[in-house]
Amino acid sequence: MTMNHSYRKNVVIIGGGPAGLSAALMLAKRGWKDITVLEKRPSANYYEPDKSFSYQIDGRGQKLTDSLEITDKLADLSVASTEFYLTFIQKDGTRKTKKLPIVDSQRKAAYWLPRSSFVQLLYQEIQQYWQETIQVLFNIECIEIKDNSENLEIRFFSTCYAKLTIKMPV
Repeated sequence: MTMNHSYRKNVVIIGGGPAGLSAALMLAKRGWKDITVLEKRPSANYYEPDKSFSYQIDGRGQKLTDSLEITDKLADLSVASTEFYLTFIQKDGTRKTKKLPIVDSQRKAAYWLPRSSFVQLLYQEIQQYWQETIQVLFNIECIEIKDNSENLEIRFFSTCYAKLTIKMPV
């Protein structure tokens, strides 16, 4: 029996942050083709002062990085936390720090890194291994998404592309 996977193509993902790039990589790894990520930032390493500075990738997040085979790269870029401390600060300013017990000694280390480093890691993975499958377009702002019976229309604005519409079969 031959499986028809022709439906696994023509994907548009709005947003090239950690979730969008991770979704693109997971789809590519599962055999999807023609994946386009639209991102309004000018580049993958663009500094965004309004975004969270640090991310913690714990055991749950490492299920993703393990499946993408990038956990070793993540470990090289980040700071691992295996011990936890709690500091009590009194009204007079004195401090008392206690090491907290670890409930599960077999728990994976959690990794801390700047958001921009995590986005750059995902983007580099796309550039290195998935360029034929995933296209990331920067400086693109989605204006409107229309779903009609035959296709999905995505209108966007870009300083590079002016106003364009992508029509995709539904």
